[in-house]
Amino acid sequence: MDIVTHGMMGVAIAGPWLASHPAASAGFILGSVIPDLDAFSRCGGKYAFLTWHQGWTHSLLGILLAGIVFWVLLKTTSPELAGLPIGLAAGATLHVLLDLTNTYGVRLFSPFTQKRFCLEWVFFIDCVVIVMTTGTVAIVASYLAEDSARLKSLSVGYVIALASYFAVKGLLRLRASRLCGRDVVAIIPSALWPWSFYVCQRQDSQVTSSQLNVLTGTSHVITTTTIFDTEFRRHLEPLPEFQAMAALSPAYHVVKFARDGEKTLLCCRDMRIINFGTSFGRLDVTLSPDCEVLSAELHV
Repeated sequence: MDIVTHGMMGVAIAGPWLASHPAASAGFILGSVIPDLDAFSRCGGKYAFLTWHQGWTHSLLGILLAGIVFWVLLKTTSPELAGLPIGLAAGATLHVLLDLTNTYGVRLFSPFTQKRFCLEWVFFIDCVVIVMTTGTVAIVASYLAEDSARLKSLSVGYVIALASYFAVKGLLRLRASRLCGRDVVAIIPSALWPWSFYVCQRQDSQVTSSQLNVLTGTSHVITTTTIFDTEFRRHLEPLPEFQAMAALSPAYHVVKFARDGEKTLLCCRDMRIINFGTSFGRLDVTLSPDCEVLSAELHV
């Protein structure tokens, strides 16, 4: 999920409890966005952002340890605020679990492993989640200062509805994997339609993107792209930008090349999300006649 949606989720869930449990509720709302503060790694450049985003701040062990240490300190010095670290840890844990259902993956068990985990249930922007969350926040914000049993019931209902939706999306993703044929690299959920998935398949030097309707079981090919990894990938692998994107996506390929005099112009793309019309992750590289990298521009 994006940070705005995460923040609204925190308000929808914990907002109704602010009057009766201010410390824990405020902690939960803050915790729901704190893991994405790693976005400030952009200050160190695009490569730093790709390397650090959804990294150690999204580690369940890190969240647990920080919560325990913070709780012990406050329990000793300011007992009335002891609920704050509990809320922070709970909000941050929910944030991480929601990101786990997305498509780029989180380093769930950092620092023990840098492997990214993702379930591909929900795209990081999901219309159903946004509509559901925005509507709940609009009601909660109107009565934020009140200790209302009705608002608390709304909070519980929202959590149940949200959990039910994600469970359904998980089942739809499972059905999508069963419907797909061989050579599947990724199955990416649509941001708009819950039953629609974009399937990325590779056969030799061909990558095919198709759209699958899991309700009807029908699919249609959107595009078939020739990749040029065999010719050029070995020249790009030393590039930090290429390494970062290849670590994020199992379908990161050289999709275009052209000659400009003695130079070679290459374009690399994440083929999993090519149907979303985004330039995220595109890498434009210029090679010398000896195949040395002269320039590289990463779009993030």
